[in-house]
Amino acid sequence: MIPSMGTHILTKEVRALIARGDKNQGYHEKILDSTPSGTKVKDTHIPQVLQTDNRKVDSWVQITGELAVLGLLDAIDERSLIRYCNSWVQWLDTQAFIDEKGLKFPVYDVKKVREFNEKEGGYISKEIKVLKDWKVYPEVAQASRLAGEMLQLEKEFGMTPVARARIGIKRAGGGEAANNAPIANPFKYV
Repeated sequence: MIPSMGTHILTKEVRALIARGDKNQGYHEKILDSTPSGTKVKDTHIPQVLQTDNRKVDSWVQITGELAVLGLLDAIDERSLIRYCNSWVQWLDTQAFIDEKGLKFPVYDVKKVREFNEKEGGYISKEIKVLKDWKVYPEVAQASRLAGEMLQLEKEFGMTPVARARIGIKRAGGGEAANNAPIANPFKYV
């Protein structure tokens, strides 16, 4: 079963295509609900390189659906979107590691000490661990680098508020009233 980043993205038909292995048979003619409001877009093929991880497939379906709704999806963007999906899954993995282990780990120095042991009747050597420093896990730097890469791609694809304003993306419904009207919580479906 494919985990979903948002329950509104993968319809039963698309899940069946993916499970059956028809993921990369050119462009599907299946139609899927890409948004909670029911906007229909055509599902593009899922690149072979992403089919190794269901989270990458899910990310691909979601991001291409959202970009198609905005009218920003073009076949030439496939490589950039593949990089975005790969970065997204790697970022999720690094965040899971950070959530589990934290940001830093202790580094200990081993010191040899001599103690007098009455039973032995003399001195014995012991090694003890002494906290030397705290180091940042490499996954922290990796998560930061991946976040920067994804943000750059998000800016280029109009996935940030400033980028959408720059390229003139208007909200559905058109007109000044639609653009000034309050919007429903888009995160309630995720």
